[in-house]
Amino acid sequence: LIEKDGVGYLTIKNEVIKIGSVGTRKCKLLKCLITPFGVSKTMDAVFDQIILSRDRSNEALLNSITNKATREEIVRNTIKEVQRILSNSGLKKILKFSFRNETLKIEWR
Repeated sequence: LIEKDGVGYLTIKNEVIKIGSVGTRKCKLLKCLITPFGVSKTMDAVFDQIILSRDRSNEALLNSITNKATREEIVRNTIKEVQRILSNSGLKKILKFSFRNETLKIEWR
């Protein structure tokens, strides 16, 4: 992930893909999962890396009953956003997000 002028770009196969502002969940997610590449991380660890200031007042995140499901939903929705960007660039099938036993990693297809 390359950061330039407050914007994050992903470089794959000599293509530069604009992901979004460096403060967005999308950029934070990719930075978390590609450093180091292919290493599994827990959902909690990933969420802690992509949290936004507005999340601190999210009732579902503050509630101990709904916290875990909400955290996972936010991570999964962020992955969908990244996949949509990659798909629009014709590169969706190059990277794969793998879920296993509450862990997540990114890998080449």
